[in-house]
Amino acid sequence: MGMGTYACHADIVAIDFVREVCPNELEEFLETLSKVDASFDDFCACQVIEAEIDHIDEIEQELVDAVYDALCLEFNKQTDLTLEVVYNFAEDRGDDLDGGSFAVDGVYQLTPAGEKFNKHIERKTWTVFG
Repeated sequence: MGMGTYACHADIVAIDFVREVCPNELEEFLETLSKVDASFDDFCACQVIEAEIDHIDEIEQELVDAVYDALCLEFNKQTDLTLEVVYNFAEDRGDDLDGGSFAVDGVYQLTPAGEKFNKHIERKTWTVFG
């Protein structure tokens, strides 16, 4: 397989927008991450590669996953957009994304929900090597 740089993108939303849409669920998610001594970036990086956070136990991971799922469900219920997280370690290649971030799916071709919340959505790009 050849090696090269591959373009990626995500439609990013600020944490303040997620807080505006579902403040209780976001607070519970962030508090849970804090209780298990995991950063938002730790969580995002593991979600992207479908791994568990390495320094927490199975019960803690299940709790983190449960509050994240509750956040995503409530966000979808309130906006009709799908909330997810993305992560990239920027390597000085002009990447817009460095670290973890919330992203939404279901925006383009602008759906009624995407049109309604378009001012809160920012598309960012980055590249991966592999």
